[in-house]
Amino acid sequence: MQPGQQPIVMNIQQNAGPQYAPPPPQQPNYGYPTQAQAAPAPAPVVIQKNKQGGTFCCICCVLVVLVIIVIGAIAGTRGSSALQHKNICEMGPTYDLTLPIVLEEPETNLDNYESNKDCQVDIQVQDKQISIEFEEFEVEGSYGSCPFDYLQIGNETFCGTVHAGTDSILVGDSELTRYTEYDTHQKNLTFRWVTDGVANYRGFQAILRHQTPKPQNPSFFSSFRSLLAERVGSRQPEQ
Repeated sequence: MQPGQQPIVMNIQQNAGPQYAPPPPQQPNYGYPTQAQAAPAPAPVVIQKNKQGGTFCCICCVLVVLVIIVIGAIAGTRGSSALQHKNICEMGPTYDLTLPIVLEEPETNLDNYESNKDCQVDIQVQDKQISIEFEEFEVEGSYGSCPFDYLQIGNETFCGTVHAGTDSILVGDSELTRYTEYDTHQKNLTFRWVTDGVANYRGFQAILRHQTPKPQNPSFFSSFRSLLAERVGSRQPEQ
């Protein structure tokens, strides 16, 4: 070293590079899991829309709606539940038949018709013809005539009841059958309902339709020109 020079001090520790620190001593766990092993990090929650499940539910809903529509259509064509019911005594002198209806008598309750009635309506259609299908018929009558209560259709008079265990309604030269559609081949048909004041029965329900005659349908008037009713009561006419 030259006289008058300052000594050079080298920081050996600073230039020696990264220092090594020994790891902390591990504590024995004696067979128990460590904290890191006991509480693993929770897996991320992934919400994924099930497209196939949604499509399946939509298909099921569509099928249910279709089934309901089909059942309603069958009920409307086979029975009277979906049709408009018309009281023969409240229809006025004439009625234009454009949609199927259920023609029925006035009732005092759910079982019996009213006494002392004389109601008439003239059913009209512009084209085609009127068809008749009886669902119920139980009207007081006797053998050979209908002197007490009756339903008159055109020039024919009907009374009687349904045979037990069958669907036959009126007895005579032929029988009228429930749930059978008859073609009248008439565009204008008068219905008259007459009851006395003594005995009451269930009455009648007749589905009237405005449609073209069908080959499979029997003819109403040609089949029952001499139709007689089965007696449902045994008494003499009122004096």
